[in-house]
Amino acid sequence: GQGREKELFRVDAQPGIPLRVTLDVDLQLEAERLLADVGPASAIVAVRPSTGDILAAANGPGTNGYNMATYGQFAPGSTFKAIRASAGLRNKVIDEHQIRVCPGFFRLGKSVWRCFNRGGHGPIALVKALQYSCDAYFYSVGYDLGPDRLAETARLFGFGSRTGLDLDRETPGGMPDRNYYVRRFGAYTPGLVVNNAIGQG
Repeated sequence: GQGREKELFRVDAQPGIPLRVTLDVDLQLEAERLLADVGPASAIVAVRPSTGDILAAANGPGTNGYNMATYGQFAPGSTFKAIRASAGLRNKVIDEHQIRVCPGFFRLGKSVWRCFNRGGHGPIALVKALQYSCDAYFYSVGYDLGPDRLAETARLFGFGSRTGLDLDRETPGGMPDRNYYVRRFGAYTPGLVVNNAIGQG
């Protein structure tokens, strides 16, 4: 009839991919409450380790739409010691039973890095070093490994890559090797990887 549009073609709807939300509402609200009084350069992400499900993802106030949880870059801290341990085992720098001594610090030339336990852990092997989170043990392992062998192992765990999560913009983390340090600082010094050994720097 007059004034009626002619249908040129029809495409039937296809079922979409099922969407499964893993957020835990109570945990999400608690994360937001905890961040209410902190600065804008902050975020909380809670993940179920067995599945990778994201249970909560919150940003500090004042980020103005900048999603720190996916776009911010943070040092991993002591959780990185497990990666350092893996790199040490993989490269045969350590084994499960090798003893290293923690006097409460690690010294390299005139530089000293303190263990959180100022009194030291004494003679300690890998399992206890992980259990007690002994900084001096991992400073020592980091120095023996060097930056390239650590970076190679860390990249196998996904460090320096995007996770692929379908969330906002995501910035890949950085996993420095010797070339990175030379580009960034003009030279590589062993203290850089020592600091990196406990997930800092």
